[in-house]
Amino acid sequence: AMTTLADELLRARTVLEGAGIVVTTDPADGRPDLSAVAGPVQHALAMVLREAVTNVLRHARAARCHVAVAVASG
Repeated sequence: AMTTLADELLRARTVLEGAGIVVTTDPADGRPDLSAVAGPVQHALAMVLREAVTNVLRHARAARCHVAVAVASG
């Protein structure tokens, strides 16, 4: 099954906060309108986000992480 970007955003917040990292998102509620984004594209972006979170956890020694998602022209 394909992972949606919305699911991965929630997982990212959980994992990062579990590591003691303060997470902020844009949009602030962490729920971007993804209705215009095709499933395969969402899955690809979800995998990019997963890798980015992995890198933050392994290499950044971060105290904060900001995740922004914007959809323009579908």
